[in-house]
Amino acid sequence: MKIIDKFNIEKAKSKAFGNHKIGNIPFISNGFDNNGFVGFVKPLQSERIFNQDGICISAFCEATVQKAPFLPRGNGGSGLTVLIPKEKMNQEQLHVYAGLINTQRWRFSFGRMVISDRLSELDLPNIPREFENNTVKKIVNKILNSAMKQITKI
Repeated sequence: MKIIDKFNIEKAKSKAFGNHKIGNIPFISNGFDNNGFVGFVKPLQSERIFNQDGICISAFCEATVQKAPFLPRGNGGSGLTVLIPKEKMNQEQLHVYAGLINTQRWRFSFGRMVISDRLSELDLPNIPREFENNTVKKIVNKILNSAMKQITKI
């Protein structure tokens, strides 16, 4: 399955964090530290606030799940790309897809940063149906139980 099959690919549109006054909208930037959260800002008129949960992807393919509303970093050539699900997804599903995207980070570097065209064609496996309606805790328990069965066979 290609990312474009499950998500709309959007570009962030905002100024740098330092251009904002303190407000109540989370400002999201690149990286995994604090899930990309930098601080709370008052958005400027020209900026795009995302009012639907989604996945923010940095230029180097660091995917983080964000809860709406949020303002992703959008200035310069390394602004965030935002994936908005075409169909309703719960937080667990978004986290699974973000994890799958993060396994593809090796494909992206300074010479080949994430852009919409490259991202749209990225192949990801479908989430198995048995995991779609389970919480992360249930999934982890299934994996641990399966691993324990394998260990006891040794």
